[in-house]
Amino acid sequence: MTSKKKKVALGFLAFFLCLLVGVNYINQLPVEEQSGVNEEEYTENTEKWGLDREQYNYSFQFPKDEYVVDIAEGLLNGELTVLDTMDSRPYSFDDFDWNVAFSDSPNTYQLYLQSLNPIMYLSKAYEITNKKEYLDMGKKFLEEWDKYRMSELAANNSFVWYDHGTALRADNIIYLVLTAEKADKDFFSSEEREWIYNLIKEHADFLAQEVNYTSNHNHGIFQDQALLYCAFFLNDENKDEWISIAEKRLLEQKEFAFTQEMVHVENSPAYQLGVMDLFRVVAEFLDTVGDELSATLYEDIKKAGEFMTYIMKPDGVLAEIGDANCSLDTINSLGNEHLIYAASLGTEGTKPEEKSKVYPMSGYYISRNNWDQEDAKSSTWMMFKSGYVFNTHKHADDNSFMLYSKGFDIFVDPGWYNYMAGNFYRDYFISSNAHNTVIVDGKTYSPTVENSDKVGIYDYEQNENYDYVSGFNEMYHGVSFDRHFYNLGDAIIIYDNMKSSSEHLYSQLLHASEKMKVVEETNSEVLFAIDMDGEEYFVRVQQLLDDGNNILIHGDKEKEKFGYISREMNHLDTIDTLKYDVRGKNVDIITLITIEDKNGNIEGISDIKFDEEGREFTVFKPSEESYTIKLHERERVDISAITCQKKADHTFVFTNLNEGNSYAWYVIDKKTATPVIRTEYDLAPDFEYTFETEGDYLIKAYTKSKNGRYRCSNIVAEILYDEKAKTYELKDAAGFNLVYLGHEYDKMNDNIFRFKVNFEYAWKYRVRWYIYRNGAYYESLQTENEAEIEYEFIEPGTYTVMYYLKTTNGNNEFWNFEEIEIK
Repeated sequence: MTSKKKKVALGFLAFFLCLLVGVNYINQLPVEEQSGVNEEEYTENTEKWGLDREQYNYSFQFPKDEYVVDIAEGLLNGELTVLDTMDSRPYSFDDFDWNVAFSDSPNTYQLYLQSLNPIMYLSKAYEITNKKEYLDMGKKFLEEWDKYRMSELAANNSFVWYDHGTALRADNIIYLVLTAEKADKDFFSSEEREWIYNLIKEHADFLAQEVNYTSNHNHGIFQDQALLYCAFFLNDENKDEWISIAEKRLLEQKEFAFTQEMVHVENSPAYQLGVMDLFRVVAEFLDTVGDELSATLYEDIKKAGEFMTYIMKPDGVLAEIGDANCSLDTINSLGNEHLIYAASLGTEGTKPEEKSKVYPMSGYYISRNNWDQEDAKSSTWMMFKSGYVFNTHKHADDNSFMLYSKGFDIFVDPGWYNYMAGNFYRDYFISSNAHNTVIVDGKTYSPTVENSDKVGIYDYEQNENYDYVSGFNEMYHGVSFDRHFYNLGDAIIIYDNMKSSSEHLYSQLLHASEKMKVVEETNSEVLFAIDMDGEEYFVRVQQLLDDGNNILIHGDKEKEKFGYISREMNHLDTIDTLKYDVRGKNVDIITLITIEDKNGNIEGISDIKFDEEGREFTVFKPSEESYTIKLHERERVDISAITCQKKADHTFVFTNLNEGNSYAWYVIDKKTATPVIRTEYDLAPDFEYTFETEGDYLIKAYTKSKNGRYRCSNIVAEILYDEKAKTYELKDAAGFNLVYLGHEYDKMNDNIFRFKVNFEYAWKYRVRWYIYRNGAYYESLQTENEAEIEYEFIEPGTYTVMYYLKTTNGNNEFWNFEEIEIK
């Protein structure tokens, strides 16, 4: 039997597995040994569950009814589906493989198999058709899984008691039970009801334990939601305690999940919508049981809808940033009238008043030139992104932008492909190579939490003629890259300003959508046509400094590094990437992008002139009025510009020579790696310190810009104590700041490989190595002050080795090697 992918409308691809979340296990004991439930307690609490089907509001995301029934029929007839957007496969309970590695995303497949998604589809199919065989098959699936999870086969499967999967499984079991007992109150025997009681209690105990909980992550919200359902479903003496645990954690999750600007910290609008919907479902449930927390959740969901209003493109599609796609089915339930207006293309809701928004803390500038309902899809929309708060689902997309106009994507964020680290296309799509930004020497960078200070929005201005935003990116060692982004409406000026003491190859990348066709190409100008019926529009890209070379690349799976797009999971298509290369130390790239009709006219602009020598644009309006834009580079902070002087035997003076900023200092005990003093930021650039306790120390200097949006730090001095002379000596400390140089591996034989991380660093560090097999967590190792491991792969499979390099100074890097196939 051949597996086939069902051609269905996309269900909500909510929150696929994030590879770095820890996995927890519990002892695989028989139910009667785990639960500790006595017969009296069981009888009291299972004569009637604490919830009925009408109260149970879990928001299952299904395809159309006919496809749900199709899936359920397949399950009755030996065809297994765990997610309606993934391939199905033949199965039989006689030889069912619960540990199967299947599909292009085996980790996602295992997640939803262990979540018992088949019983979700079977329960829904019964509600559509009243066909009792679906409920019988649902119970059979649950019985077979219960046997499996007690077996040795389950002991090494991290997805059996995975944070997200355990929550989903509890939800699915409750759904099956309530659906079945609504159909027939005697569907389960008294012995089966006791079995269900014990099974749900086991899930609730697991979900309530802090050791199993995933804080600061959407998976934890799933756990809290499921714990609330379990508490009300079982309605036993643990109910109040479980509710208290879940609600306390939910409030903590909400505080972490959104910045003060009410932007979700997981770097993906799709995830923000999903998390908003999670909180909405919880709020609705709490509202039905009279819990006051529901009002707080409702209000914050509504506030979070403002960002979603602007990050939605004029065609009603969320900007494809970070990981995941999503359905917009629940938009109207979120309570924000502006968001409803944007999603409905102006047919419902309330029209937003502002045309552009800046979220400097979260790292977004978003603009739309009009909100008129008439011809809404033709509006020009753009987004500039730089900066982040947390690294979940984060791509190397800082100082990048997206552009949409005339009903089509123009320059795109090419997508995410899947969650399989080490996969060639996954690694490409999350890298800076797949974003409209500048890359250095063809490389990408590691957006760890600790590196977040190296990128961000630095400045912005909004006036009657244009919007301006600038971002900085100092992820590439020894390079400071600023992008100045001017929005003139149907024209964009991009001023890329790179500074370095060494020569580099700087490549400005523009990824054109599938609807863009190249019409003309020269070394400094490319003209695209927007592929549309009827009226023609064009996009012109001009490089205004004659310093580099235009290279147009069309994706080719056999030989090209660029030119790909992924619109949904495991989807791949080819596009054109425009690459403009300039080599040098201090380099400027000035780019003009214009959207023109077939006569070369730009809406609202009659002409744009550029004075290269003066670095100044003059923009003429059809009214014959004009305005000028003068390009300025940001004055950089040279973190090495610190003077260190010995004033007395034990006293030193440190001076930060970067004027006009604020300054802070750490004195760090070198042996223990702990600060002995931390100063607050101050306008005075000098720091004097007397060492009173014998020992060796390091001095760390911090510099913060006047506007508070830029901060950098470096260890600038090593202070060593001379026991014989009873005095302190000043030493250079350059080696205490990490210089990451990449990684390499060698194949020793068929199964043994040596993995090595290359860097320059003179202090203590550790490397955490993560081994994934067939997309699922396999094991992890840690080395102290050792940058390589030799590893033997025992079982056949596709492996990815990842590592997290953590230094005492806080300069941390997370990377992965390419996939390795073991036969």
